[in-house]
Amino acid sequence: IGNLIILEKLHLNNNQFTGLIPETICNINMAFYNPYRFDISGNFLIPPYPDCVAEFVGYQYSEDCESNYLFDGICTEQSDLDVLQKFIDNSSETINMEMDDNNNGIIEPIELGTQHWWNGRLTELNCNYDLANEFTLSDLGLSGEIPQEIGTLDSLEILWLEDNQLTGPIPTEIGNLSKLKYLIMHHNSLSGSIPSEIGNLSNLEILKLDNNQLTGYIPESICDLNIVFNWQNNLFGENFAVYNNQICPPYPDCVDAYVGLQNTTNCDQASVGFEPIPFDYKIRDPYPNPFNAQTTIQITLPIKDIMIVKVYDVNGSELKTLVHSIFDSGTHTIKWDAGDLPSGIYFIRMQSRHFVGTKKVSLIK
Repeated sequence: IGNLIILEKLHLNNNQFTGLIPETICNINMAFYNPYRFDISGNFLIPPYPDCVAEFVGYQYSEDCESNYLFDGICTEQSDLDVLQKFIDNSSETINMEMDDNNNGIIEPIELGTQHWWNGRLTELNCNYDLANEFTLSDLGLSGEIPQEIGTLDSLEILWLEDNQLTGPIPTEIGNLSKLKYLIMHHNSLSGSIPSEIGNLSNLEILKLDNNQLTGYIPESICDLNIVFNWQNNLFGENFAVYNNQICPPYPDCVDAYVGLQNTTNCDQASVGFEPIPFDYKIRDPYPNPFNAQTTIQITLPIKDIMIVKVYDVNGSELKTLVHSIFDSGTHTIKWDAGDLPSGIYFIRMQSRHFVGTKKVSLIK
């Protein structure tokens, strides 16, 4: 196979290959790190592997391992696989069988989503899409509650459960995942409060919990995180997102400007024990800021009033009127799509009969 030096794609996954991978495979000029180009997982290949592919062999079946799996040449920890099995068991009626790589009629723990392991421990679980396939499974069909045993995956750095059907609370045990960098669970049906233990995740960089059914209050411990709450990145969008839930004010100061739109209909009863929340004219800091193409502005009115929101450039020239209408009292969300404008500094000005406020934003393309 090493003679095929201009080969661009090699998929030999989910067969019954045994023995060693030949060193000549390194003669092929291929991006072995790219699973769309190279996939040899789901076989019975044994280490040592050639250096060029050693980190990209994926999982292999092995009777020499208690777990029956190798990942990049090292036996996988059975206890980590047990947690993955819990996810599968909880999703028995909804799980997407397209993940059944070896067509044996069941989803094995090692087949769940996209995984990365290091020294036998699970470091990434991505159940948003299956990276090993050349198509996107928009819904892997995970449902039910997140198992409490998630807290035992103490080598986990990425937990990506976006766009599934998960329900129930966020387990408090998630605060045990001290190495976690990305916690992405938006677009599910999670309920209950954000646990205070989330403040233990000192390495967390991305937290996305938006578009769920979360209630209660955001714990003050969230301010212990090292997240840049008002920033967005090219891969995930916002670093921090909890909008489109039912989370009640008051919000911790570190995220007060970034909680986005919340359904607070049921917050009156929930807020017993808190002093009445001051209700005055307010224009919150736009989020994300800096932004790329679109940002969101929240404006609070204490009474029914006219509201005019306009955008200006650094020279004071009016560029666009976002709204000019009468609004009821309450908090209103306005989105500005600046896709047709160049990068730069802009000002968003809100005016009513009794209030004027301005916020500066940075558009970065």
